[in-house]
Amino acid sequence: MWNKGKIHHLVRDPNTGQNKVSVFLRQLKRGDRYYARFKIDDRSLANNKPYITESLRTKDLDTALERARNRYAEIKFRQQTRSEIKPLSVNEGIDRFVNHYSKSLKVGIHGFSEHMLRNYKKTIDTHWREYLGSRSLDSLNVADLEDYEAWRRQRAMHLAQNAKKHGNYKKNLAARTIQWEINSFKAMLRWCAGRNLYNGRVYEWSYKLKEKNRRSAFTLEQYEKLYRYMRTNMFLRKGKHGNDSRIRRHRAMLRAYILFMANTGLRVGEARYLRWKDIRDDKNKLGERVVVVSVSAAHSKVRKSRQAVGRVTAMRALERWKEYLEASGESATNDRYIFCDSDDNAIKSFREGFNSVIKEAGVETDRDGNKLTIYSLRHTYITLRLRIGKLRIHSLAKNCGTSVSMIEEYYSDAIPTDFIDELTT
Repeated sequence: MWNKGKIHHLVRDPNTGQNKVSVFLRQLKRGDRYYARFKIDDRSLANNKPYITESLRTKDLDTALERARNRYAEIKFRQQTRSEIKPLSVNEGIDRFVNHYSKSLKVGIHGFSEHMLRNYKKTIDTHWREYLGSRSLDSLNVADLEDYEAWRRQRAMHLAQNAKKHGNYKKNLAARTIQWEINSFKAMLRWCAGRNLYNGRVYEWSYKLKEKNRRSAFTLEQYEKLYRYMRTNMFLRKGKHGNDSRIRRHRAMLRAYILFMANTGLRVGEARYLRWKDIRDDKNKLGERVVVVSVSAAHSKVRKSRQAVGRVTAMRALERWKEYLEASGESATNDRYIFCDSDDNAIKSFREGFNSVIKEAGVETDRDGNKLTIYSLRHTYITLRLRIGKLRIHSLAKNCGTSVSMIEEYYSDAIPTDFIDELTT
């Protein structure tokens, strides 16, 4: 039965006489339960529904009436503050946040980037759904954020153990990875709070790193060893028969990519969608041709466009890659991606190929035993420019699209003797 017995009308609209709150008994298989139907004045806060019906989770009338009055008071408050009548779940909050970000990016609103959207989808749209997805947004507390690290590390161990042979799951996560994932979730909470979808202030909690980790970089000896290996025939002769044209093409592109990244200091996301029209050449005071890269705001981590100047080696690497393409019958037109497959699809990740190459070259880890990654190429550029290039830190920061304080904080071991000539001559 939909209801049985008397319907209790608690509140009536003095102007229209409509019932605002009605309590009734519903017969269910697991036993009778009281329900309440609430009249909604602002339908926009309840998915355009004129009424909402909710279980009062009791079969005792007095308890049901009290809960109905409390719930109606909450509904009135939510309408006064323009908040959703029914608190959103974490999953619903994530859906709205990601959809809003995607639509804003699509129409070209300033401050939205593909880089950030990808990262939000990798973090809150994946891990946080698994961790808290079914919970109500308003039920979250600081302990949920504090406990995330232990949960996330355990999850990483599980994923790594169950991954396929060539899976990209990391067994051990860096503290900065945890920090980034928590900050991404906090960004979603702030967005929800700004739209009255979330009433808490959990986003004010801060995850603090115990210590700042020095960025892993290739030493000059390691970089030279890698460079020499990539110039050998052995580097290209991979695959079952050692002469697979697709593998040779990918390896030639990977070599150009590694040299380009290590000699420009670009971020991975900044290089992913570079086209040939984003590259031009210039000359330094020695008359050498160097590369000038136009980095768009859409693909920049800091959401600012800039011109980045690369070293001679970066220019040569691109020229050789272009010659390889043209010799193979492929074009390198202005609108084509620089690092792409034969169908002009941008290469999203070089991780697997990069890991194979540094293993073959015998340069897998830094001096502290930490695994070197593609991001280490940027760190190598910054470190070597400070130590060998004697480049002013302000110029380096501007070229790399970062701040002086970031370089001082994470590359401080490279700074003490970098400016001897500048300070003493």
